[in-house]
Amino acid sequence: KYFIETECQDLKNFKYIFSPKNIEKYMLSSDICIGSLGISLYERFFIGLPSMIIGTSAIQERLHKKLFDKKLIISIGSAKEFCGINFKKTILKNLQNLNKIKELKNKILTTYVYDNSINVLRELKIK
Repeated sequence: KYFIETECQDLKNFKYIFSPKNIEKYMLSSDICIGSLGISLYERFFIGLPSMIIGTSAIQERLHKKLFDKKLIISIGSAKEFCGINFKKTILKNLQNLNKIKELKNKILTTYVYDNSINVLRELKIK
């Protein structure tokens, strides 16, 4: 948490937000979200907000891989890996691929938003 907050401080057009009470305000006014897997991912799917995902636990690895394989997220690796790589460089590299972000947004909007959001739960079942 501290590492990511520090790395984002001098990035233009970035705002580091941790557990806000009014997360919907930020999500609805954002073009992309950088976060981990969890309940807010389903909220992001519901409103069509693309996500760059940082893996935060071994328990989530299978879901992380499945989402990435289905091209529903941009994976930027594991939180453990950030000690050895340049976080800003990885984020900025992914943000430069605007077509990839637009494709991700369109896929989420056409497949998983609003009345189709229940499909997320069905689609992502891990056996």
